[in-house]
Amino acid sequence: MDMVKLLDNVLELPGVVGLCLLDADCEPRLNRMPDFVDAGVLASARPYLAALQEGAEACLPGTRDLVLRFAEHWLMLRLAPAGTLVLLGGEAASLSSVRMLSNIALRELDAETIAALPSPEQPREPTGPAPAAARAPRMYRGRPY
Repeated sequence: MDMVKLLDNVLELPGVVGLCLLDADCEPRLNRMPDFVDAGVLASARPYLAALQEGAEACLPGTRDLVLRFAEHWLMLRLAPAGTLVLLGGEAASLSSVRMLSNIALRELDAETIAALPSPEQPREPTGPAPAAARAPRMYRGRPY
């Protein structure tokens, strides 16, 4: 199967914002992250992602998935022997659907498949800052303040 098509299917799920496939050396091989996550951000995040993976393995040996939840987004790391799949999604995404489709892609993922991927894209110029999230007004006894 075509790995790029499999990963594009994951990206088409409602609420999934972006994904990135890292090889065994944590080098990006396929980058489908939004504009506000450029190559510089990915490069600076690599040591932190590696530390998260090591920490998860130390706490729970055999851990292959790691989900970090934030206020409006989540970041999922799916570990495979040949690489790591990094997924970014919003609160509207179904984590079970994301896991199901990414499991299909991870079954096909090996060193030969990663080597056959097209060369990574050149870094894109950022189009602007990350979009600001709309916040609900703070309430006290039923009244905003």
